[in-house]
This record gives sequence, C-alpha cells and structure tokens, in this order.
Amino acid sequence: MCADTAASTCSDGIMHSLSRIGRNPLAAAGAPRLSPMATPRSSGGHTIVAVLLGLTALAHVAVALTAGPTWARALSGLLAVVAAVLLVIGLRAPQARFGGDGEDSWLVACAATGAVGVASALALTLLSFSGGGRTGLWSLAPLLVDALTVRVAVFTLRRVPAGR
Repeated sequence: MCADTAASTCSDGIMHSLSRIGRNPLAAAGAPRLSPMATPRSSGGHTIVAVLLGLTALAHVAVALTAGPTWARALSGLLAVVAAVLLVIGLRAPQARFGGDGEDSWLVACAATGAVGVASALALTLLSFSGGGRTGLWSLAPLLVDALTVRVAVFTLRRVPAGR
C-alpha cells in the first residue's frame, strides 16, 4: 500500500491521513502515539511465563524419570529444578514480580533456561534418531514448552515496563 520502505514513514503517513479526516481517536484525544512494541507491559505475559515454567518443570521431571541417556536425564533434572526455582522467584520475590525492578532479569533467566531446554531436547531427539532409539513423546513435550517459554518471555521483555 505504501511505497516507502521504512515502516515508520508509512505508518506516520497513514496516521496523519486518518487524523486529518477525523478517524483517529488517539490524535483527537491528544494522546501520544506509541509504536506497537512501546505499549505498556501488562501482567498477562508474566503470568503466562510463570505457567509455562510450571509446565517446563513437569515436562523435564517426566524426561528425567524415563529411560534415556544419563546426560539427558541429569540435564532434564537440572532444568526441572531451575524452572521450579524461577517459578518460585517469579511468584514470591517482590523484585521479580510484575512491575518489580528485577522483572527484566527474571524474564531473561526464563528465556535462557528455555533456550537450554530447547537445545537439550533437540540434542536428545537427534541422538535418539541417529542411534535408532526412541524417546517417545516425552522428549517432544519439553521442546514445545521450552520453545513457548522462550518466545513469551522475549515478547514480554520487549514491551515497555509499566510505569516507565
């Protein structure tokens, strides 16, 4: 629709056109225009990351208790403990709770834990297929939950914290 390659120039032109014809309620109210990523952070992302951490802990406990390579069981057990600790910190520590000063650090730790979980699940699946073994669906569950944890934590982190 716009010939400009810069999205901000294109959106500025559209917003200016809408404000001239009176269809932009934000411009009429005098509210500052915010980019989509500059919208204030809500507690929804924090809550979803906390739920995903609980699911991550459960999925990694299930992998740690099933038969498989010792390194995979040990790493899954460690990731389950780390996810449980992060869940408790996210729910109990005032600095890591929604709006706290440490919320960004907590979200980065959640994303890093999920990334290690994704890497371990991929390695386990690859080694299982190359060795002719089967890991079952339990190796797929941590992969999916860890990937979701990383995505939601990073997406929540990209939002501007409320009150800043």
